[in-house]
Amino acid sequence: MRSCKFSIIAATALAVGGTLLPAVPANAAPSDCNAGRICLFTDYNFTGAVYEYMYLTPLPDCFNVPPTHNDRASSVINNTGQPVTLHQDYHQNGKFIFVTRGESIARLDGVPIYNQNATYFGWNTFNDRTSSICVG
Repeated sequence: MRSCKFSIIAATALAVGGTLLPAVPANAAPSDCNAGRICLFTDYNFTGAVYEYMYLTPLPDCFNVPPTHNDRASSVINNTGQPVTLHQDYHQNGKFIFVTRGESIARLDGVPIYNQNATYFGWNTFNDRTSSICVG
């Protein structure tokens, strides 16, 4: 099994007494996602809990999100400087969406979606469907 080359920023989701503490303010702006990172938010418009991933090794890099983050993203910010794909299944399987470098998507409920073979599927929801991520 390939190891994850992204590091989940420890301060992003610290469990303290069973409470999730977001590292980014509840009403974050795209500029609040640090350079070199992908930020997935559990609610639309960059609100709710945030899961932040930081690039650590050469591209391309693909990884599964941790089980506690699975199918929870409703908005995304890509500050990696590289194109990113979000996949609906683990191991980069299933349909996916593109997130270009520097792009912020406030609502994943209406985005262009592609089939696993990269053919266009159509405009649909990708809300709460992210299970794996590829960078580069």
